[in-house]
Amino acid sequence: MRIYIALFAMLLTWPLQAGWITAQGSAQIMDGDIHKAREEAIAQAISYASLQTGISVSSQQQVTDGRLTMDQFTLTSSLNNPNIQIISESIRDDLLSINLKIATRDDSTSQCMENSIKAAILLPQSLLSQRQQLSYGQLLGFESALSAQLGQIIDKQSRAAFTHLHADDKLDLNQALADTTGYSLPTWLTEHTDSQYLLLPTVKDLSVLPAQSSLLGLWQHTPLRNFSINLALYHGISGEKIWSQNYHTQAEWSFPLQASVPPAQSQFWDSEYGQKVSNTLSNAVRDIDNTLFCRPVLGQVVARDNTRIILNLGRKHGVHPGDKFKLVQQQQITDRYARPKALAHENAISVTIDQVTEMSATAPLSAAPGAQAIQLNDLTIKQ
Repeated sequence: MRIYIALFAMLLTWPLQAGWITAQGSAQIMDGDIHKAREEAIAQAISYASLQTGISVSSQQQVTDGRLTMDQFTLTSSLNNPNIQIISESIRDDLLSINLKIATRDDSTSQCMENSIKAAILLPQSLLSQRQQLSYGQLLGFESALSAQLGQIIDKQSRAAFTHLHADDKLDLNQALADTTGYSLPTWLTEHTDSQYLLLPTVKDLSVLPAQSSLLGLWQHTPLRNFSINLALYHGISGEKIWSQNYHTQAEWSFPLQASVPPAQSQFWDSEYGQKVSNTLSNAVRDIDNTLFCRPVLGQVVARDNTRIILNLGRKHGVHPGDKFKLVQQQQITDRYARPKALAHENAISVTIDQVTEMSATAPLSAAPGAQAIQLNDLTIKQ
């Protein structure tokens, strides 16, 4: 533990704040290296805490002979420098777990997150640029397993979104940019799954670097395997790409040369390579959250009669009875290429939710002027 006493010493000198948030991190102990597992567990716990509280964490590390010799953390936050403490550490079945405690002020809520609701992200099967790279390790079903892992991380960590997971459904935007109605494919898909966004993962590189022999060729070092991925996020209503980022990491591929490794099982994800992939996806989820924090979640009217409307936002999004929503009329106009474009017209009509299910909410439609003009697919924004 002495390695990390200095790491947190400065943080512990900050004055105590009004409230506390706890976060847990864990990492598999590989080859008996407890120090490295502790480093990864602490980094994961701080990452989880940043997603819960709005802390932004950056880290510069230097490792010498497999040991962390320098680690400088920088924390910036609207929480006015939170106090961080290590609560406990435990090891069970080669899994090291650590608990952190973070102090916050009463007024620590980020302005962008006030009264916010979560967005649903449609997550299809991951795409793979070089399928032949799956042969090393016989990674049958890797594309689906990767989407499933990414979906689990989003659902566990994200404060801004949750997933509609379709890990077995393959989608290639480069081959099908529009459906037969002329709508962009992201828009068509998100409307048919009641999602606000589409997230498309594309794996660019899974290559294995040749193992290097030691002096006189007496033994070989474990080969390194790359993991490069592009994540692209599309808006469900406009169909536009609103965010895209490339990520890369590499780690030792510790499995035997001819081994078949099931990518959907813990054997893969508990390995050093699997954990590096998970950490990379976790960093991407943090970036997605930062992209979505200050974007309003746009719901849509999916059903209506003369007295009531139903929205495609529900309990899972964070909607509760009594919440108020502003109605925004949506009009489709065509551009110079005969493609439909959404045009919004804000009006003075608002509704109050009185019934909520897991994925929808119902509100009475008032008799105010303009209320009867509300149509299916018109937009809603939480007030």
